[in-house]
Amino acid sequence: MRRYLHKCEWPNWLDVCRTAMLGYNASAPDERSRKQVAIMDLVRQHLRLPEKQRSRQATRTNHDKQHKTDPPPDHYNNTTVVRGAMETTKDGEESVSDENEQQDPTAHQTERILTASNTYKARCAETLCTLQATGRAAALLTAAEAEPVVFSSELVQSFDDLYPQEDTSLYPEPAVSALLVTFDSKDVAKMIGSRLTRGAAPGLDGWTRELLYPLTKDKALLMAITAILTDMANGNVAPEVAHRLRATNLTMLRKPNKKFCPTGAECVWAKAISLMAVDAVMPALTTCLKNLQYGVGNNIELAIDKVWQEFHIKGGVAMLDGRNAYNAISRTAILSAVYGNTT
Repeated sequence: MRRYLHKCEWPNWLDVCRTAMLGYNASAPDERSRKQVAIMDLVRQHLRLPEKQRSRQATRTNHDKQHKTDPPPDHYNNTTVVRGAMETTKDGEESVSDENEQQDPTAHQTERILTASNTYKARCAETLCTLQATGRAAALLTAAEAEPVVFSSELVQSFDDLYPQEDTSLYPEPAVSALLVTFDSKDVAKMIGSRLTRGAAPGLDGWTRELLYPLTKDKALLMAITAILTDMANGNVAPEVAHRLRATNLTMLRKPNKKFCPTGAECVWAKAISLMAVDAVMPALTTCLKNLQYGVGNNIELAIDKVWQEFHIKGGVAMLDGRNAYNAISRTAILSAVYGNTT
């Protein structure tokens, strides 16, 4: 699927979004639920890559795998030459090399030689630079080669056992029926333009910050996005949409200590809701959490001095191994505490 659009493509994308978004503010709850599902499906329905381009990407991936498994007969068959702009046809397909180049392998020595995987990485970095995500582009170019992607049912089961899924239907609900959070369209436009991560991978629905940004330039669509985010933040969504907002495709990355770190591409709508909701309740959070301390804080030297004294007197100290509190604390307990607070 397309992750971003050129500016000349914005008008067509705005027309597509208008068919699903306009009239959302005036719709009844059932109609809003139907529109929410349609909006989540817009990218997959209208921005799918052509079959020709997808097959070309698959061919490139298979080409990389072939070079990793089979040793090349000679040096030049193991590399891919990055062609210049004059060697590319109008439809983006690479042209066939001259017979002189095929007969004289030394002709490639003056050009930049890259493996197929590095060529793909360079193109991704170029795209990130186009989206002004230069930091992510630099990290991509300097990152080590990733391990082959494999599916392990044992690893999935171990993570499910470590962090069991809670039944969301049993979550407590707020005591009031009015909207808990309201958003302003100007704040929504500012958040999408400056705070959402540029060039980030899309969630399962395909939406990205670059696909949301053009919609902020249209007043009617911006008002619709504000209403949609308000409904999502207050839980006024269809069960299918709620599941899509929470779902993510996890990838387990191996750490240097042989352990695994789960990472996932979140739904950009969920990211936007989080940013807006935290800003809205930050004054109340500051009041509620003012007596709590996170991290080391001040006067840590006093604790270190006490530990050294105990070590010299008793010959040893007790070491406590903490747990990841964020993943260990029940969401039910968090919601109960929040909804029970009267401030």
